[in-house]
Amino acid sequence: MASQKTSRANPKTQFRAQVKAPPAPTSASRLAAERGYQSLPRRVALPVLIVFPNSYHVGMSNLGFQYMWREIDSHVDCSCDRGFLPDTDTEPLRSLETGRAWKEFPLICMSAVYELDYGNILRLLDRAGMPRLAADRADNAPLILLGGPAISANPEPMAEFVDLIVIGEGEAIIHEVMDVLLGQRGSPLSKHERLKDLVPKIPGLYAPSLYAADENGSVTPNDSTVPFPIPYRRVDGYDRFDFGSAVITPNTEFNDVYLIELTRGCGQGCRFCLAGYLYRPVRYPSLQRVIETVEVGRGLTPKIGLMGAAVSDYPHLYELADYFAENPVDLSVSSVRADNIDHRFVRMLKNGGIRSLTLAPEAGSLQLRKMLNKNISDEELVNAVECAADGGLEQIKLYSMIGVPSETMDDIEGLVELVGKLVKAGRPKGIKHFNVGVSSWTPKALTPLQWAPQDTPKNLELKIRYLEKAMARLGAKLRPDSWSWAQISGALARGDRAVGRAMSTAVDLGGTLGSWKRAFAEHGLDWERLWGPRNPEIPTPWAHVTNQVEVSFLQREYKAFNQARSTPICNVGICRMCGVC
Repeated sequence: MASQKTSRANPKTQFRAQVKAPPAPTSASRLAAERGYQSLPRRVALPVLIVFPNSYHVGMSNLGFQYMWREIDSHVDCSCDRGFLPDTDTEPLRSLETGRAWKEFPLICMSAVYELDYGNILRLLDRAGMPRLAADRADNAPLILLGGPAISANPEPMAEFVDLIVIGEGEAIIHEVMDVLLGQRGSPLSKHERLKDLVPKIPGLYAPSLYAADENGSVTPNDSTVPFPIPYRRVDGYDRFDFGSAVITPNTEFNDVYLIELTRGCGQGCRFCLAGYLYRPVRYPSLQRVIETVEVGRGLTPKIGLMGAAVSDYPHLYELADYFAENPVDLSVSSVRADNIDHRFVRMLKNGGIRSLTLAPEAGSLQLRKMLNKNISDEELVNAVECAADGGLEQIKLYSMIGVPSETMDDIEGLVELVGKLVKAGRPKGIKHFNVGVSSWTPKALTPLQWAPQDTPKNLELKIRYLEKAMARLGAKLRPDSWSWAQISGALARGDRAVGRAMSTAVDLGGTLGSWKRAFAEHGLDWERLWGPRNPEIPTPWAHVTNQVEVSFLQREYKAFNQARSTPICNVGICRMCGVC
């Protein structure tokens, strides 16, 4: 009776109760909405499933996932279906293209872009009817191969749950994996024997079961037949690969936008940035190949998106701008460096229909930016905003971090002062909106700050509350992330196999923040081990993987951070600072 009274007293509540939720999109409707590459059903020797451990909407917004789907499906003896986290808890796990159960595929490739998706991988294994632990899966069970930037930097949190991990860029290695697996077909080898056959043949392939981890997380090989350390594989001859969207669809973050990867990596050397260290050396496609790729996209949609860690660093940017002037498109670009922005660049954006400019100062005070090797001055940021305003743009999006090591409230106040300067410079000239995205810094493996401590949730909350009031006074909109979930992400980014076991417990407990805290406590993982400072002289849990960036270079960069010293940008093929070239 109480619920009936509530319904009568609140007609809006009654109306909402009677409205049915829209039906979840079907596989057929999703496929029908896609334009571009098509995976045609065919009989092959090795059917492969590629899985993104999140929704279709998120997965198909990821250009790397699209690359790998198309690359696997291009193999003459293989086909590739896609799989995603279902929209509902009751939806069965079936592949998108052929509707097959996941367990029917001999090889399942998963792509982990974000640490917080690791728990989804465990949930998907549960729902597919496969044991979580790789050691518990039968010899005839699908091989689970995991790749992606986060896992390439530190594979250990997922080491006990998957059979194989790609250390590096998937395009460089996946055909070799499929060729060896095709050669193993029909053999009586056990899974252990198959892995022992695979790993020595393919540099960059890591089979965690062939290695042991001690109580401190350090990893060593079980015998001398497997590679140690595991080398990072990168794409050479960048122009040989397709670096545009496989398909476009309205059912992603980028509604019908054809995405093009204009840069891979970044040579600026910001000390917090995984992309800047993982993808060294920075690579650019040729202008001719970019224009050819744009033409492919223009055949599908008038919307073109240029992607990369620093799009404005592309060496042929203005030649590309001239091309767009003669061949107009609806253009979008990811974050650009303020010191590369001039009126010609803004004109290219305006001609492409862009009304906003995205800048990433990363820290408010100049001192903290120097420590991060983010050598952008307030004056350069102000000039970028003025150029945007003079060019007729209407919105500025800023991205910064809080919780950076050595940060004080003076640095937070520095961010407020910086936004104040930008508002003062841009609003009188026509910039209507200032949006300030703030993320909580998390240490990433294979970067100079991998040894630094993470800030506490209490400190992060105080800083966000302060910024909320300050930005409101300036008329800017603050868009903070969840500092609590940033703590979990940070624990996974530097975690070992013990953190992976705690993750499995957290998933069993419901996956809430409280579940994670309880799981960490049950596994005896304290603040010092999860979020505290690390000794640069002690090997990390990810020391057995290498992308040729020398540990000694990262240690020097960590000292340079503490001394606020700058390091020159990458001079690819000429400098010898980090060891990659």
